[in-house]
Amino acid sequence: MKILFGFSGIVIILLNGCCGLGTNHFEANYTGTYNYGKTTATVEPEVVLAANKSGYDTEVSLIKSRGATLLGTSFFNIHSYSMCESHLKSWAKKQGADFVVATREFTKQTRTMEPRQERVNIYNADGTLAYYYDHTVMREIVRNYYDYSATLLRAASAKPSEPFVP
Repeated sequence: MKILFGFSGIVIILLNGCCGLGTNHFEANYTGTYNYGKTTATVEPEVVLAANKSGYDTEVSLIKSRGATLLGTSFFNIHSYSMCESHLKSWAKKQGADFVVATREFTKQTRTMEPRQERVNIYNADGTLAYYYDHTVMREIVRNYYDYSATLLRAASAKPSEPFVP
């Protein structure tokens, strides 16, 4: 029975992708033109992942110089999140964007001592589990924070929307 549940979990993860579940922070922190439900995007948005903020700014400027319209941006700082291309594509497609440029940059690391519950097993002389108990221990928790930035752009050939004014 445990094998069946384990196998089912693996299949679900493979079908959804590694980040198919969870919050799309790019969409949650979006500021700009809201076209959700108003567009029928038939093309898959092109995702450009920049290595750093300088590359990000360069890519956005390059796409805008080709006549693209800025739809909006998303910015957030968080730990325990990985940039997910499927989240970026679904968010861009909902807004009718042809391009999404994104980047991630390390900002800080925090170290805190936090209480955690740990189980202590007590075994018999023959190696079988006699009993167990839980106790609280203090553990150091390390969190790495990153700035995430993304910009949605619509190609010049598409119907222009109202430009985004920050």
